[in-house]
Amino acid sequence: MSLFMLAKGQIRKVKVQQTATQVKFTTMAGLLKLGYLSQLSPGRYLAAFRAFRVAVEKGEDSLQVLYGSKIPDSTLCEAGTDVRVLGIGSGSGEVDSIMLKKLLHRHSSVYNRVVEPSGEMLGRYKALVREDTSLGAVKFDWRQQTAEEYFQTKEDTKFHLVHAVHVLYDVEDHDATLRKMWEQLSDGGYMYVAMQSGLLKLGNLAQLSPGRYLAGFRAFQRRAVVGKEKDSLQVLYGSKVPDSTQCEPGTDVRVLGIGSGSGEIDSIMLKKLLQRHNCVYNRVVEPSGEMLGRYKALVREDTSLGAVKFDWRQQTTEEYFQTKGDTKFHLVHAVHVLYYVEDIHATLRNMWEQVADDGYMLVAMKSDKGAWGGLRYKLWEEFGQGDRLKTSFRLPGDVKQWLDTARISYVTSKDEYNINVTECFRKNSETGKLLLDFLTHTANVSSEPEIRSMALEYIRCNSSLVDDKIFLKSVNDVILALKDCAKE
Repeated sequence: MSLFMLAKGQIRKVKVQQTATQVKFTTMAGLLKLGYLSQLSPGRYLAAFRAFRVAVEKGEDSLQVLYGSKIPDSTLCEAGTDVRVLGIGSGSGEVDSIMLKKLLHRHSSVYNRVVEPSGEMLGRYKALVREDTSLGAVKFDWRQQTAEEYFQTKEDTKFHLVHAVHVLYDVEDHDATLRKMWEQLSDGGYMYVAMQSGLLKLGNLAQLSPGRYLAGFRAFQRRAVVGKEKDSLQVLYGSKVPDSTQCEPGTDVRVLGIGSGSGEIDSIMLKKLLQRHNCVYNRVVEPSGEMLGRYKALVREDTSLGAVKFDWRQQTTEEYFQTKGDTKFHLVHAVHVLYYVEDIHATLRNMWEQVADDGYMLVAMKSDKGAWGGLRYKLWEEFGQGDRLKTSFRLPGDVKQWLDTARISYVTSKDEYNINVTECFRKNSETGKLLLDFLTHTANVSSEPEIRSMALEYIRCNSSLVDDKIFLKSVNDVILALKDCAKE
């Protein structure tokens, strides 16, 4: 199990020693197979939870060992006021009570807001409070609500401790819940999250560790090989860009790149367009300052891009679309970006709205038909929780389904290339660790034995050996949709 403590004002993760609980799984096998037990059958979920608690072998004061020792000895609060605590999905209160008692060691009173959707669980929590006289100095504020319902009506109260213990598997939007929890923290307060080891960061490399994501991306770039072709990016993407686009006489061809990164792929597309057009206006949307810096350096060094007018926007996709203006583009593209946006459907809709009549939208994603895409699918199958579309484990089929629903015509092409993953199997190779993080989209996989073991075994079984080097095949789906004004 992993426990995360973040202090507001410090923005740092406190490393907490992992703990293990022995569980005897008997009649519970298979209950969580599809990941929707609590949503589809809350009654059965509660019954299963009761069975689970019976099955857990607990030593003396096990909850104190698991959770109590991780709570700060004291929190910063205004003189003469209660320490304020917010519990998201507090269940039947056993873990909450441990935290509250720890705080009462240093504070005379605590205000505790309890958010829990289950009436049965709240009833058990209230019974625990009635029976435990040591909680007499705690003022309880009961809220029978889901996390989503609560955050819609949360008011302006700030809390010194906000916690979610084994709750984030079941919320509708994992990232939004974390953001809203953080917003309710007072300065100097703490946010505390507990989840099954590895699940919190599975697929969240770019969000949780952007620096490590960039380092992993660089390791990947050095090891991606397209056969023996010298101009691999041209082979992968240049041939997919339309030879020409219809634009108004005397105007630039307008291009919008979503998540353009360091510009290697953009430059291939731009050069292809310059073969048929005199000049191009290129709006670049990229949140990383480092990536934008590398893109600008590429532009300075490549004189063949002199006829391109660049419009740099250091923004996330979401920030850009809030301020996008009315400009329409002849080509809108997102190459290996839709894994990371907050809402894939909203992003596709916003991209399509910015395509001019007779313009194109181009999307590239890893296909689950290749070994790399298959690895991502396997990781989700084994360790995923909640709604896959709210994670980075999205597939080209998700884009096609949206296009089909919107009745938008498109064509799909596939490209294959190999990745030299030899370093991943070298135990002390930092390059191998970074590359494995990037392949799994998960930070510090080497510290997660189950995920690392499964990933390496999958790679071993689905790779090829050439001259003592191990190669993993990746397949890209490139989807090109035409905005046919005659059909719109």
